[in-house]
Amino acid sequence: RTLSETLRHLTDQGLLEDSDADREGFYKFVLWLHGIGLMHLPITGGSVAFERMQEKKARGKGPWYRFLMSHRIPVGNPDAFLDRTAHLTRWLFSAPGLILWISLLSLVAWKCLGRFDEMFSETGNLLALGNLPILWIALVALKILHEFGHAYAAKKYGASVPEMGVQMIMLTPCAYVDAGASWKLAGARQRAIVALGGMYVETFIAAFAALVWAGTQDGFVHDLAFNVIALASVTTVLFNINPLMKYDGYFLFSDLMGVFNLQQRAQAYLKGWAHRLALGKPRMPDRYATSERLLYATYGPAAFAYRVLLAFMLTGLMTMQWPSAGMFLGVVFACLLYTSDAADERSSVD
Repeated sequence: RTLSETLRHLTDQGLLEDSDADREGFYKFVLWLHGIGLMHLPITGGSVAFERMQEKKARGKGPWYRFLMSHRIPVGNPDAFLDRTAHLTRWLFSAPGLILWISLLSLVAWKCLGRFDEMFSETGNLLALGNLPILWIALVALKILHEFGHAYAAKKYGASVPEMGVQMIMLTPCAYVDAGASWKLAGARQRAIVALGGMYVETFIAAFAALVWAGTQDGFVHDLAFNVIALASVTTVLFNINPLMKYDGYFLFSDLMGVFNLQQRAQAYLKGWAHRLALGKPRMPDRYATSERLLYATYGPAAFAYRVLLAFMLTGLMTMQWPSAGMFLGVVFACLLYTSDAADERSSVD
């Protein structure tokens, strides 16, 4: 099919709407595939369509609160730098690195066993005003190293990393890399290593931090180490490893299920049923197998419910410390949840 025929087919299947937003999202996705080498289009950097999409990408879109809470700012192409330095990290994603990782975690368990009550008692100081700068710096540094974990894992297997930049998450500038080219790796094990590469590096850092925490007394170094441990644990469980959030665990889960763009497919499937039940509109026919329908019908509500629960948790936690900031955050979360379905459907790439 031509691109126009493909777009018309997706619209007929109900996966896209006949709107300017979805058409733009479709062509943006196609250009992304072209950019990472999964598709080759007869265009150059000087083509009108390419320049138009690049201008829109640079301008960004969406309301101001989406810019503050979740917005990407490309900085440059790190591929050449990664190629020059990849030889320094290849061992980390092989048997010696895995043995070191297991040994380090075992040492942490031995050193920290029996001190979990002490560790838990220190969590009350995480959101204290004096600790916020330490928490913020630790989060930014941790996420930079997390993203380099993805990047170097991708380079180990020959996948390109064409973009790196800053992503605003919860008002905090965090790093991101475009490791989407790893999807063309033939081995599922290789793709899984790239998807888990960031968390793998984070656990290394958290393990070293735990040893520092266990071996120091109260003070800046002790507090910094605890902040790193807490952030690595919380962000991994609530975000990175969780397949209900569109981070590392989501892409690993999608790969295991063999479904690309799982979140968008689940939303489109449930949207069709919602329109039928609430408005009496006929559903567009699909060719999904029974297992696919069950997956979409389960994943869609679970992902939405988890986002709502997470918004309530974070808002409540913030409100206990600073009521005004908590109320503001609650309003922002409500706006994000209200617009998230439409925004996710317009976006073909995370």
